[in-house]
Amino acid sequence: MDTGKLINKISIRLRRRSEKMGKNLGITEVQGRILDFILFDGRDRPLYQKDIEKEFGLRPSTATELLKTL
Repeated sequence: MDTGKLINKISIRLRRRSEKMGKNLGITEVQGRILDFILFDGRDRPLYQKDIEKEFGLRPSTATELLKTL
């Protein structure tokens, strides 16, 4: 099998599994990504809302609303 096709197939499976787990937890894909960022980047340093806005290209009001729901 071509390497590119294999990578694409794995990517699709991971995305589907992630979506399924998010639904079970009651969170959206974006919320999951933000939680992942907080979990892993927050180990090394304190994180602030501005860090999340910069990482995900969010406006402050959008970041505020997303963080409220977590």
